[in-house]
Amino acid sequence: MDIRRIATIALSSKDYPSFEEKLNEAVKWVEHAAAKGARLAVLPEAMNLYRGDGACNSQALAIQEEALVEWKKTCASLLQVAKDNEIALTIPVFVRSENVIYNSFFFISEKGECIGEYRKQFLTPNELESGVRAGESDLIIWDGLKVGGAICFDSMKEKVFTEQADRGARLILMPSLWPGGAQINHWCRELGVTCAIAYPAWSRIVDIDGKEKVAGGYRNETLRFGFGAPVFCADINFDCEVFYANENQEKIVDVEKYYGERILVDYDQDNCSYRIESVDQDLAMSDIKAKFELITRNDYIEYCRELNQKYT
Repeated sequence: MDIRRIATIALSSKDYPSFEEKLNEAVKWVEHAAAKGARLAVLPEAMNLYRGDGACNSQALAIQEEALVEWKKTCASLLQVAKDNEIALTIPVFVRSENVIYNSFFFISEKGECIGEYRKQFLTPNELESGVRAGESDLIIWDGLKVGGAICFDSMKEKVFTEQADRGARLILMPSLWPGGAQINHWCRELGVTCAIAYPAWSRIVDIDGKEKVAGGYRNETLRFGFGAPVFCADINFDCEVFYANENQEKIVDVEKYYGERILVDYDQDNCSYRIESVDQDLAMSDIKAKFELITRNDYIEYCRELNQKYT
């Protein structure tokens, strides 16, 4: 069992009088997430474009003007709130490095330390015209969990997700200024990853079966009128696997009978697959798979691909 509560924050895309004011609001909602028991909070894309929706027609100029050189100094309040509340978080900002601008997010640990950076790979025409360039990123290791990234339009590029999943990522963090589209649900199901999308209008967390665990944002009229908090939490069990029915279907009843309340099993009829997760601290999915010789969905699909190539 490896359950972690993750919060995705739908920070408003309204115009702020200053970047400092936007940071103050972000700090407020990160504190709220921590109070709800979250271990990680994800903030929306491009925090330093604080002019919000009103900057759409002059975004290129805003990117040039607002790209940060000393991001740690400028975003010190977010580093501090992470440390004070022992919560990890993302700081998504445009940064300038050696005359190149990157659309990045920095992963801040519960100790208030930066332990990784993700740089956007699939840029919009406006970003490219503004001097923003694509970057390469290593996976981030967060308390033993491999974490990847995506930012906004990255959701349109399959390779962003497949390469990180192939390197072992189980969680993809996606600060965004759009909801990511139905392909996010597809990538999660196909690759066996969880994706936490932070977008002002509709933040959501999609689990490895392609289903949303939680969603919400400023599309909600009540939230737009100031009622409630734009903080949406979900408990994600990373000791979990999805198994295709073929090769496994006759074993599932025996698995349930053997482990009883130590596991949860959910049968996804539409996709002909089983989701199994351990809810016992002393039981690992690797042990369950080994004992009953279960084949994960992805391994089974890859096995079928290899057979098709062999007989073609």
